[in-house]
Amino acid sequence: MDKMKDMEKSVLDWQTICGCLMKYWWSAVLVVALTAGIALVCVLGTPDKYQVSVVYYLDQTEQIVQTKKAESAAMLMKSSLILDSVNAELKENQMLTLGQGEEKIDCEVMNETDFFVLEVQGTDLKRENYIVDLMTNLYEEEITQIETLKTCKMVSRKEELQRAGQKEIILFIGFGVLLGCAVLLMIMLFNDKIWSTYDVQKCFAESYLGCYSSKDDWIHLMKYRCERDKINKLYIGYPDKGRKSKDYFEQISQMDKDIQVEKLIEISNEFGTKDAKAFLVIERGVSTYKNVNQTLRRLRGFDIEIAGCICI
Repeated sequence: MDKMKDMEKSVLDWQTICGCLMKYWWSAVLVVALTAGIALVCVLGTPDKYQVSVVYYLDQTEQIVQTKKAESAAMLMKSSLILDSVNAELKENQMLTLGQGEEKIDCEVMNETDFFVLEVQGTDLKRENYIVDLMTNLYEEEITQIETLKTCKMVSRKEELQRAGQKEIILFIGFGVLLGCAVLLMIMLFNDKIWSTYDVQKCFAESYLGCYSSKDDWIHLMKYRCERDKINKLYIGYPDKGRKSKDYFEQISQMDKDIQVEKLIEISNEFGTKDAKAFLVIERGVSTYKNVNQTLRRLRGFDIEIAGCICI
């Protein structure tokens, strides 16, 4: 009885990993499906965006630093002077203003040159082109007021369609895969079910008789142990939720009346535990560490020795 000790969960091994993957693979698939579904719903509710890009060339009347000239010209394009005039024109034509239409307007210098780019992004290509034309016309009027700048010429114009959600879906699915793996890892770390025969062998030492897939093998072994050790009363313990092991024990009880089949966790004085021994059966993926430890404590209380322990 001194050799009997509580079971402790060891570090994850391949048996635990494979067992959890086979039983809980659906949790990772569910997480990936949910994240992909959320991404799809978000994408369906997000309209496609159009971007109109215009490249301008600045002509100057005086030789000044190019970067300063281009930066000042770009700042003028994004200034309230131009944007307020655009909003006034939009209101006059009974159209949404820039803030209401949620356009994104950007203007940047091209690599320290005399060129700068105006980008207008929104959900309506016709509207974005109209805004670009307004800004260009207003800018050409204002540019003549600057003494150092002569003219501003449009060099090129490009329209692009940006499909909504392609990158988002990929990112969401990638996040879902990572989250699914994390969920599986958490299940492996915190799941109380016994998967590893290493833990059983470590706890029961010489009493551990191996792992069996067929009931005929371990029933024969159990009967041999009873005859060898002259055990008159043997309790066979099985997991509370183990259908496979429960069926085995019901068959054993019908074959041999001297063998009593009970849930060891429920043993009491009513069963007459004097001079009895226990044969503990652990069903991987069903039995829990808590259940086995409760059983071991109860056996100590009734001074019942372990005749053998197997995994199925």
